[in-house]
Amino acid sequence: VRTAPTGASLIVDIFRSSNQGGSWASIFPAGNANKLVLTAGSKVAANTTFAISTFNRNDIFRTDYLQVGSTVSGGGILIMMNGKVYSL
Repeated sequence: VRTAPTGASLIVDIFRSSNQGGSWASIFPAGNANKLVLTAGSKVAANTTFAISTFNRNDIFRTDYLQVGSTVSGGGILIMMNGKVYSL
């Protein structure tokens, strides 16, 4: 993020749809501690624990901001997802 959250963490959930937005599921396990969490004052977060182990070519993703900080909202976020393509 360009602006770190202060007063409280910034928490982001990422949802995936495999049916053009007809339904959505979080890619993370249940519980806010398992989402992308930028602690107050931090500009970086990483998460490698996922509830969904495979993604499909036409999947679409959206983000939900569950918490943005309490004194200053975190802002200017960039989310990068890296993966490997396995051929069958």
